[in-house]
Amino acid sequence: MTTKVIIDKAQGAAFIMRAGHIKLGEMVEGTKELESDFSFRNIRKALSDLSAADMSSISTDEFESYSHYCQKTLKGLKIAIVAPSDLSFGIARMLEILSDVEDIMVFRKMSEALLWLDVFLPEDY
Repeated sequence: MTTKVIIDKAQGAAFIMRAGHIKLGEMVEGTKELESDFSFRNIRKALSDLSAADMSSISTDEFESYSHYCQKTLKGLKIAIVAPSDLSFGIARMLEILSDVEDIMVFRKMSEALLWLDVFLPEDY
């Protein structure tokens, strides 16, 4: 899996693009690393783009565990997940429901996610 993260302080937003085959451990470690980044501390909005990601090997148990982790650590963050394929959309919806984080929404279209977050893509995205 490759992950590209852009922090846009002016918008108070993080833009995260995940590509390739995703293993759950990589997602957890990536989230922990992002949270420990000083520039992420004032971020209140995040866009997670799964358009180029393959999540087919994540088990239900692993995903439920990650959802509970998100529930504890991502409160206060408005998160839009872009998941255009049926599989990634279904998996992302499980995260939305299981994490019970108030401000997570899953979208199939980038334009709808950006509108909901009230942000625009940075030039270097």
